[in-house]
Amino acid sequence: MIRRVIYLHIKQVRYCYQQALFKSPKLAGRLVVRFDVTPQGQVEALLVTESNLSVEMQSCIAETIRTWEFPPNDSDERVSVQYPFTFRLKTPDVSGGVQISDSELEALGIFKDPEPPPVEVLF
Repeated sequence: MIRRVIYLHIKQVRYCYQQALFKSPKLAGRLVVRFDVTPQGQVEALLVTESNLSVEMQSCIAETIRTWEFPPNDSDERVSVQYPFTFRLKTPDVSGGVQISDSELEALGIFKDPEPPPVEVLF
């Protein structure tokens, strides 16, 4: 059940990573969080136990996780969760066809909106 809830919210974690990449374009690493889930399904006592990522990225992910809701359980006990995330840039797929550079498009009057970098979050 824990993994399902994380999967439902993985785009929020990916967003934090993409924002961090604007400051550090080659950023990659691992983050391990420990948190308790109350019997009502709320996240409490969240702690980053391992990380080689920026403080801003850690804070973004921690604040995101604190908003998640898990299904309530029938016991009166908290569930302690320790969960690892691995972040890395996604290798681009090389597809066939004609490749046109951004400068060639701009010469034609076509301007590309900036896109967040493609990333992978392994969980």
